[in-house]
Amino acid sequence: AMATITVTTERTDWFEQVYEESTTLSGVIVGDNNVELLILTEASPLLEANEVKVSVGGYTTENTMLYMWDSHYNLAIIGIDYASIPAQNLEQINYAVFGESHSLFVGTPVIAIGNPNGYPGSFEIGTVTARNSYAHVVDNRLDLFNTSIPDYENGTGVVINTSGEVIGLITQTFKEGMNQNLNTVIGISRMKPIIEMLVNGKKMNHFGVVAEELTEELHEEADTKIGILVTDVETGSPAELAGIRKGDIIQIVERTPMNNIVTLRNLLDECAVSDELQVTMLRKG
Repeated sequence: AMATITVTTERTDWFEQVYEESTTLSGVIVGDNNVELLILTEASPLLEANEVKVSVGGYTTENTMLYMWDSHYNLAIIGIDYASIPAQNLEQINYAVFGESHSLFVGTPVIAIGNPNGYPGSFEIGTVTARNSYAHVVDNRLDLFNTSIPDYENGTGVVINTSGEVIGLITQTFKEGMNQNLNTVIGISRMKPIIEMLVNGKKMNHFGVVAEELTEELHEEADTKIGILVTDVETGSPAELAGIRKGDIIQIVERTPMNNIVTLRNLLDECAVSDELQVTMLRKG
C-alpha cells in the first residue's frame, strides 16, 4: 500500500543558472474513484513541482494529477490513471488500512515504513516513547506522539502497528519545543476525517483561527469556565472579516460551549458552506 513519489523542481542559483532539484516522498495508497488510483502524500513539494513520478507495485508513471490538497495540514491526494496500470502490477497493489492512535500507550511497538531514514523503501522499528503533545493548526488540534525511531531531516512515511494498520504520519512540519529532535508522528485517529474529505475531493469548512485551551490562570483572570484563547487569526479568513482578533476568548459558537479547539472543528464539520455562525466571546474582559 506504499508508493514512492519523485518530485522534480526547477531552481535558479545565484548565477541565474537553472538546475533541477529532486525530492523523494512516500505515499500511501488510500483508494480509487474508478478513474484514478488515489495516493496520500505531502503537499508542499508538489505545489511547485515541474515533474512528478509515481512508482506503485513495480509500475512507474509520470501521468499524475494533483487531485486535492490542504495547506493547513500539508497533505495532498495525487491520482494516477487506474486503467493504465498493467494487470500484473495491480495484483501487487493494496489499499492502506487505517487503525486507531487514541489507544496507544508508551511502549507500544511500532514500525516506520516508506522513507523514514531518507531511503525509499526503508523501514525502522521502535516503540512509542511519549504521548499527549499537540500541534495547533487553523481550526483544529493535531495529536502527536514520539517514538524511539531515529529522526531524519528528510524522513517521510507512515507508522504502522504490528497488525499492519496505519496509526500515524511521520511529520517534519508539526514539531514544537522538545519535539524538534525526536521522531514525531501525527496520530491517525483525528486525521481520518480530513483524509476522507480529501479523497472525496472536498475542502474542510473554514473558520480561520488558531486557538488553545485556557490555562488555569486565564480561567481565573477572565472569570470564565469555558472558552478557547485565539492565538492567531488567518488573514482574509471568515474570522478576520467578522472582527475576531488575537487574544479574544471564544466562549460559545451556535449555543455550543467551546472547551477546546476540537469542539469547534467538530461543529464546523456539521455545517454547510456559507452557514453563518453566532459567536459569543470575551475581549480584554
